[in-house]
Amino acid sequence: MQKHCFHICTKGIAGVDLFKDKTDFIAGVNRFAVAFKLYDEHVVVILVVFVSTHFHALVYCTYEEAKICLYRFKKLYSMWYSRRYGKSKIWMHVPCKIQICDDFEYRKNVIGYIGNNPRKHHETDNPFMWPWSSIRICFDNNNVAEIHDAKILRLTHYQKQRMLGTTKLVPDSWKINQDGMLTYKSFVEPKMLENDVKSINSLTYLINKSNVVNSDGEVEEHRANDRGVRELIVSMVPRLFPDLRLSIPIEQTEYSAATPYGRSRINGQLKNLSHWLLSQLSASQKQLLSDELRNRFGIYPSVIRRVIN
Repeated sequence: MQKHCFHICTKGIAGVDLFKDKTDFIAGVNRFAVAFKLYDEHVVVILVVFVSTHFHALVYCTYEEAKICLYRFKKLYSMWYSRRYGKSKIWMHVPCKIQICDDFEYRKNVIGYIGNNPRKHHETDNPFMWPWSSIRICFDNNNVAEIHDAKILRLTHYQKQRMLGTTKLVPDSWKINQDGMLTYKSFVEPKMLENDVKSINSLTYLINKSNVVNSDGEVEEHRANDRGVRELIVSMVPRLFPDLRLSIPIEQTEYSAATPYGRSRINGQLKNLSHWLLSQLSASQKQLLSDELRNRFGIYPSVIRRVIN
């Protein structure tokens, strides 16, 4: 059978969050990878994005392969969902769609639509910083995109199987981060997307274009506050400039806290750490960092200048 590019998406169920928290999102990403990549089908996963109520994916395969893998994912995640919440087989009732998108211009619009989905559903202001979207590994020439992977776990094959919820053979190249989630680069291959879109700036344009906010056709640009930019700096600087051999002087934690005092303390740590890292960079290195923040994550230049300078 002939292979095509397919847009796979699910529709939400009224009043139901299919991915309620971080643990669910991680389970969803891991089981998607297992369902689409560890069996006999030969599927190229080009893009995958999860939001609370549904998910989107762009894949290259035959229609039958897409159908089988989608059914398998629904079954695997339904088992997880039922065990955790005691709601029997709710995922098996989630409506799904598999739509061919071989047309070049149409596929570019689909890419923009999928990439913008977390912002469309008010999950985030910046689609490139949404952790449950593989859009951020596209055009990732400097290996800085998977910003939530502060530490890659070295696990035995059996431990990987347990974390991914499978008994299938897991490739040695698949890497799991400190949160127990498979990295997108382990199973997503964005080369077809990159060939279509050509550059990170064009990808940003397509994502923005799908988010028209007024009658004049103006679009809302990606937002990020100072703390968000500092989080990016802490993750990006050691990866952009490995020759500096920077040793992080403060233990990196997950930047969240239940109390105002805790949040204030963690924000202070983050600010001090980002300032220390910036103090180790030359003017040209700061410019490279600024370009990455602007071009890859769509951060306003005024915010970049305020944080870096």
